[in-house]
Parts: sequence; C-alpha cells; structure tokens
Amino acid sequence: MRLYETNVYVGTLDAHVVALDAVSGAVVWDRAIEDYRRGYYITMAPLVADGKVMVGTSGGEQGVRGLVTALDARTGDEAWRTYTIPAPDEPGGETWQGEAWRTGGGPVWLTGTYDPVSNTAYWGTGNPGPWMDDARPGDNLYTNSTIALDVATGDLRGYHQYHWNGSWDWDEASAPLLVDVERGGRTIPALVHAGQNGYLWTLERQADRLAFVSADRFVYQNVFTSLDPHTGRPTYDDASVPGIGKRAVFCPSFSGARNWPPEAYNPQTRLLYIPANENVCTSMEGREVEYAPGKEYVGAQWHRVVRDGADHIGELQAWHLDTRERVWTQAFVTGNGGSILTTGGGLVFLDGIGDRHFRAYDAVSGELLWQIRTNSGRTSVPASYAVDGVQYIAFQSGAQVRSSELEGIRGPGNSFEVPQDGVVWAFALDCQC
Repeated sequence: MRLYETNVYVGTLDAHVVALDAVSGAVVWDRAIEDYRRGYYITMAPLVADGKVMVGTSGGEQGVRGLVTALDARTGDEAWRTYTIPAPDEPGGETWQGEAWRTGGGPVWLTGTYDPVSNTAYWGTGNPGPWMDDARPGDNLYTNSTIALDVATGDLRGYHQYHWNGSWDWDEASAPLLVDVERGGRTIPALVHAGQNGYLWTLERQADRLAFVSADRFVYQNVFTSLDPHTGRPTYDDASVPGIGKRAVFCPSFSGARNWPPEAYNPQTRLLYIPANENVCTSMEGREVEYAPGKEYVGAQWHRVVRDGADHIGELQAWHLDTRERVWTQAFVTGNGGSILTTGGGLVFLDGIGDRHFRAYDAVSGELLWQIRTNSGRTSVPASYAVDGVQYIAFQSGAQVRSSELEGIRGPGNSFEVPQDGVVWAFALDCQC
C-alpha cells in the first residue's frame, strides 16, 4: 500500500486499485485496472508521483499483455496506460511475430522508481510468454527490460533489454536503483540493477534513452557467452537454451541469481548489497501449449539441479559500484530468499535465509554483529523508523520455508517445512529501556 496526502492506495489481487481514507478506512474510489478472469492481478504497492497513482499488472504466466497505468490520485480516473508489449504498429512491434504480442507476458510485478528531476518512472518487466523462445520468435520487446516512462504522459522515454527472446523465466521485474556512480573520472547518473540473469547492470539515465555502461557477473552463469561492449546485448550458448522438445540445463536457476527481494545501496560505503543464490541451476524442456484466458500459459517442465561440489547456495554480496569489485561475501548453506536494509549507522540487515535467522552485519567489513532465530521464514522487507528518538527495525515473519526448492544442497529427504504463523517483530537500536 502507499500513503499519499489523506488517502491510502492499495493494489488488489483482483486487479483493482482502491483509495481508502487514511483515518476512517472508508473507500474513496475503486477502479478496475483489468479483468482478473483473464489472469491479471496486482502484486505491488502503487507508486505515487505528480498527483498520479501508478501500478503495473502481474500475470505473466497467464498470457497477459503487461501494462503500467496512471490514475488521478483524487478521482481514480485513468490519466494514461502504456503496454509493455507493443502492438504491431507501435515502436518495437516488429520484434513479435503474428498475434504473439496479445499474450506476450511482460508483467510488471514490482513498484517502479521515480526521478523527480526528469519526472520519469522506471519499471522492471518480466519474461515473455509462453516460456519457450521458439513459441514466439523475435527479440520480444519490452520483456525482461527496464523501461523509462514520462509520468505526465506515459510515453516511453527509453529502455534496456537485459536479455532478448528469453526462455529461462528470468523476470527482470525489480526496478533499478537511481545511483550516481564514478567511472573514469566522470559522474554518471546511473540505473543499477542486479539481474535474475546473474549480471549486475549499470545503465546511464539520459533524456531519451538508457545507455549501457557495464555488466558484471555475480553468480555462475552458463547461458551468456559474451556481451556486446557497446549495447550489453548478450550472445547465447545454444546448448543452454531450452525449447519445445529440447531439454537444456541452465544456470542460474529459473528462480534467478536473485528474485524479487530487493538489493540495497549505502551512499556512505558506496556499496551495493545483493541477496544472491549461487550453485542452483534448472533442467527444463518446453512443450506445446495453447492459450486459454486465465489459465497457465507456460509450456515447460523443469526441475532444479545443484551444481556438483557445491558447499552453499545463499550469499550476501557487497559490491563497490565505482570500482566494480566484489568487496565481501557471506555464504549460507541454505537458500537466500531475503530482503536487505542498510542504514546510516553502518549496518546491513538481512532476512529470508532458510534457517529463519534475522541478521545484522557491519556494512563495511561484512562481519556478523547480531542474529536471532525467528518463528518462520520471511518475505517482507525490513523497515526502519523512529518514535520518541528511539530507532526501530521491524519486519514480518510468516512465510513457508520451502527448502525442497532452494536447499537441495541438503540432499534427498532432508527438506523441511516450518510454521507459517504471522508475526511482526520489532527491535530497538541503542534503546536505554
């Protein structure tokens, strides 16, 4: 949800945006964005800027045509709507063949980022559908991309596609961080994105385009054989590309080098902290699939594979964005599905490790400073706030830990499930209570 002026704005799983009075909870307005019966839903907190409430639609595995829309914050009236899959007569439409664009995916799972100087919102988009590349030939713009939209009009100002014609379910749905980086004596207004495809991407924000700056691999990756040094466009190893009737093993797994839980940047240390998963791959084979409204539109069978000799899966990595160096890494036997919070006090908080611990690290050295075992797994992002001069760290716990999916390193028969009881945990920092 999002608080703006006197209202709270909520996106719903039946693809509505609802404005609630922040004091009374009364419904101010309620707008349907799309038809949930066709597979559309909303998983993000709205982004509010320039008097507009912006949301994207999820449903990439149901054959939706992804979109971002902006509603008037006071009335709920639609100001603009921009599709992430272009029609044939729109720029990028030539990258889709036949009618594939109508069910092409490109979901917008997560809240975008906003640049008030240029009045631009940046959004991450998901994979194309169905999953196999030979079911929809072409680059398939603007899937697996960051897109830049003019907040006033919804016009596309620029984009960068991290991988074209994707077959690996690597949603690049996380919105990039707006960070200034120093490269070659020049300050670059950058967009930074730790990709599911296993590369840490740096782009330059320009008025009418997103320019490629650099990409650094942060986990093992066997799909990309090279990146174009000017555009960042990858070249693929065909042996690692699954297709209809063709099985391939690719790394990282279809859950990605990292998933939706966000990375975090600390401007004091100039380090980016990434929740990563290493040593997990996927064996996948495509199959024919027909589109039916609201039904699964994937067309693949798969299972996870742990790399031979692997001694861990989860990682917390710290990268210096100016030097492009990995400064330190913390490794975990179990998977890292966690989110990160870094603070001005020089701390990094991490949740979501399969052992259910909530941890605090020194932001510079990576030294473990404190940890506590909680009741369950977590899918929330830690939050920091202050009341009467006391700073608190809080998070929600209550997500099932599915070690059978990300913790195969434990071996057959050693997966476990934990309670999903919902609990809010809060801790005071330097409290003289």
